[in-house]
Amino acid sequence: MKVEPKDLSISEKSELPDTILDAKEVEYYSTTVAVWYAIALERDKSILTLAVAGLGFVLSILVATKDSISPLLFILFLVCFLFYLATIFLTLHIFEKSKTHIQEIIGGESVSDISAYDKYLNVLFFCSVLLSIAIVLTIASPYINKI
Repeated sequence: MKVEPKDLSISEKSELPDTILDAKEVEYYSTTVAVWYAIALERDKSILTLAVAGLGFVLSILVATKDSISPLLFILFLVCFLFYLATIFLTLHIFEKSKTHIQEIIGGESVSDISAYDKYLNVLFFCSVLLSIAIVLTIASPYINKI
C-alpha cells in the first residue's frame, strides 16, 4: 500500500510554520531541561563519590594514627567525619529533590527552588576538604619539622 503525501489546503499551509515553531520551542525546552538535569546530576554524583572517598580517607588516617592522637585532633577528626556524613546525606536529599523538581516541571506545577541545597552542599564539602587538609598537616607537622 502506497501512502501519498497529503495535499495541504491554503489555511493548513499558513498554520504549518506556527506548528513547527511550537515544536521547536518544545524540543528546545525539553533538551534544556535534560541537559540541566544531566549536568546537575553528574556534579552531585561526583561530590557524593568524593565525600565517600574523603570519609574513607579520614577514617584510614584515624585508624593509622590512633595511638598518637591528641584530644583536639580527635575533635577535628569527629567534626570532619560529621561534615562528610552531612555532605553524603545532603547529596542524597538533593537527588530526591531533583527527582521531584523534574516531576514538577513535567506536570506543569509551580517549580520549587532547589539552588539553596547546592549552596549548602558546596559549603559542607569545602569545609570537609579543609578539615581533612588540617588533619593531615597536623599529623605531618612533627615529621616536616625534622626534615
